[in-house]
Amino acid sequence: MGALTKRIKSLNTPADVYVINRENTEWLVDYYKNDWPFDMVVIDELSSFKNNNSKRFKALKTVRPLIHRIIGLTGTPAPNGYIDLWAQIYLLDQGKRLGKYISHYRENFFEPDKRDSQRIYTWKAKESSVDIIKNKISDICISLQAKDYLQMPEKVIDNRYIKLDSKAQKQYEEFEKEMFLQINEDEIDVTSAAALSNKLLQFCNGAIYKEDRKEYVEVHNCKIEALLELIEEAHRTTAVNIL
Repeated sequence: MGALTKRIKSLNTPADVYVINRENTEWLVDYYKNDWPFDMVVIDELSSFKNNNSKRFKALKTVRPLIHRIIGLTGTPAPNGYIDLWAQIYLLDQGKRLGKYISHYRENFFEPDKRDSQRIYTWKAKESSVDIIKNKISDICISLQAKDYLQMPEKVIDNRYIKLDSKAQKQYEEFEKEMFLQINEDEIDVTSAAALSNKLLQFCNGAIYKEDRKEYVEVHNCKIEALLELIEEAHRTTAVNIL
């Protein structure tokens, strides 16, 4: 969903599935409040809700009793350790397995790790806590490993060496020597060898960032043309259906 008017129009258009990014979770909850209409919610990258103090978690928590079924998907459920699981599991079961409050979860399963005299920065699991936590959530969580379920073909490395066209080659050599390059109305000027090296790498990719790093100047299409040739070769050898 994009701009506000587009979001509201989409919500009022009948559909089986509605998709929204996580940044608009708070807005969506505030829009419906107690009239929350979605009986099922699927959260992609559930670990982005691991912070129990985040606005998105607090927003979804308020309407969680109105959601009949919720599914969370993530490849990194505990990026900073098992302390990250509480908020995610709470959204699944409303605190039935790991407790309704993170303070109780910390007290029961963790002990202070990095800290100073006034503040605890990180927590580490107590001995045997990991097995207890896994057992408590085993009935609602499924963990799959790619090596056990994905049959992938052997990786093929195809190195392509790209030669600049004569115009781009001449501009490159001029830029390397003079540390200055004029592209139409744009001027690229560097004052150090390190900056020059960085700009030359950008040049090889086909475009150079301006000083504000928000806009760029295109210098050649050699790399893009090579990529298009590679895609064309792949299409000649593989049947591709795009739905």
